[in-house]
Amino acid sequence: MTTSVLGHMAGENAARLLQTLPEVKNDLSDAEITARQQALFAPLGKEGLTPKEVLTSIQKTVFPYGVSILKNERSLQAALKELERIREEDLPRMVATDPHYLLKLHETRGVAFVSEMYVRASLERKETRAGHYREDYPVRDDSQLAWLCLRKDADSKPEFFRVPVPLEKYKHPVTRYYQDNFAFPTSESAK
Repeated sequence: MTTSVLGHMAGENAARLLQTLPEVKNDLSDAEITARQQALFAPLGKEGLTPKEVLTSIQKTVFPYGVSILKNERSLQAALKELERIREEDLPRMVATDPHYLLKLHETRGVAFVSEMYVRASLERKETRAGHYREDYPVRDDSQLAWLCLRKDADSKPEFFRVPVPLEKYKHPVTRYYQDNFAFPTSESAK
């Protein structure tokens, strides 16, 4: 019920927003549109992996504590290698028996992309801050204080870049951080 109601509300709001935007020019030819439609529906009615099978593989890769909670280089690299394998081998083999599972297939592709970017971002952050804990970098490093952003255009691989956090412009200075409420384990505390 919630999905139906919220979906209906989202549709109405999207329609209102679209009415306020300038008209978008369609640069695609009829042949390009047809090719995209065919690619979108190509997995229907074929034999192969189900979206659930692929989603389960992604979850088994990203959910372990060494990837999602107490992160370290070794576990993150292993997860990245498996996510790359899933992207290259499993995603192209996914199929759908009907339109419902075709939607699930496209959702699973999105989950695969976001999961890979999560692991890549975790590897990029060589510090511990807030909910991001790296066993191999257990302290906050304010020299790395930046928003980690992602850039990807249609023809390129995703690329991370950093944007400095403009703390000097904040109305209320930041003097404490969320992680200051916790005592994260260190190699010294383990002794």
